[in-house]
Amino acid sequence: MVFNVTISISQATIELSREDIIEKVMDQNFDLLLAQYEVDKSKGSLKSANALTLPDINLSYSGITTDNPLMAFGSRLNQERVTAMDFDPNLLNDPNRIENFTTMVEVRQPILNFDLKYYKDAAQSKMEATELKIERLKDGLALQADQLFLQLQLTYRQLDVLEVAKRTVDETYRVAEQQFDQGLMQRSDLLAIGVRVKDLENQILNADNQILLISRQLSLLMNESVNGAIVPSVDLVQKTDAIEEFQISESRADFMAMKKASEAYRLQYEGMKKGSLPRLNGFANYAFNDNSPVKFRGEGYLIGLQLSWNVLGNKKAEGKVQESQAAYQESLTSYQKMLAENETELYNTLRKIDNAEASIELAQQALIQSEESLRIRKNRFDEGLERTADLLQSEAQFAEKQMQYHYAVFQYNMAVNYLQFLTKE
Repeated sequence: MVFNVTISISQATIELSREDIIEKVMDQNFDLLLAQYEVDKSKGSLKSANALTLPDINLSYSGITTDNPLMAFGSRLNQERVTAMDFDPNLLNDPNRIENFTTMVEVRQPILNFDLKYYKDAAQSKMEATELKIERLKDGLALQADQLFLQLQLTYRQLDVLEVAKRTVDETYRVAEQQFDQGLMQRSDLLAIGVRVKDLENQILNADNQILLISRQLSLLMNESVNGAIVPSVDLVQKTDAIEEFQISESRADFMAMKKASEAYRLQYEGMKKGSLPRLNGFANYAFNDNSPVKFRGEGYLIGLQLSWNVLGNKKAEGKVQESQAAYQESLTSYQKMLAENETELYNTLRKIDNAEASIELAQQALIQSEESLRIRKNRFDEGLERTADLLQSEAQFAEKQMQYHYAVFQYNMAVNYLQFLTKE
């Protein structure tokens, strides 16, 4: 059998291969662009978490003027300008106004905070999970592009069948008109052929419209403006890819992403439990003091450690700890549920492939028989030995069997694509 593709779409067309489409999807798809922002946000969260263990360094410059006895004497001490006269009780009790300008560097350093490490590791796991989600998103978009490409191939095949059928019926109508003019055919038979012509024209119109709709979906998937119809660079044929892997791999990107997400929940849970433990932080400063804003006469440093423990912190955080634990357990259950669902999907897909293979074989046999039946009836009709209704029935049956064959191939290819998607490492 020979199938001649004839495009009846009047609008502009663009020929694209599967590889062309997938390349454009990977480069320009909206969902991928949005997912990359999620990765960027998770990287920002990781930077924030890593910064929790870095020292806080603050540089400040301040100036005061005061006649407060304590502040005035302290300022003179810091400026290293105290003399014996400054201990005069009259001056101590009623000092003159004094200016003090301070330049200070302050440092605060977390030393022992048991929860910070868990929060840092949780942020790292979350970022890795987000990156893995993008990998699986790419797989899903490639599958979606493949399925739309197959739909486009199928519709063009259907269009070809309809156009060939219309040419056949047009020829039949021409012969029928001659027989009618010779008084060898009733008007009702001629009208029946005309009805079939109009029916085929309507189906061709619907196929044209379907091609444009699928082209529009592909245009959106590629995030690229396409005016008119996309024409697949190859026709619909049965895939011959070797099917070797029949099991779900837990190293698949989405499973790995869920594992990383579960690990992030676990680390957050551990971090919250450790949040009520004592904390040890260091602090230090180095300061210059002078009564002139441009001089740095007096200098001094301070170094210290702070051990703190929020004794009731554990009680106050119990709710958040419980919430975090529940989120972790939920993620583990979701992983097991997803794995079980994929095993079921694998079983169903393998059954679909078996059914599609059987359907292709049966459709091929039926197609050969219907083609031969149509040939015999057409020859008899041309000789005036066959009823019009029988010829139209054979023609419609032949078109239907061609459609069924192409649809069986389409179903097989769709199932193989989905199997490859499910079993990808």
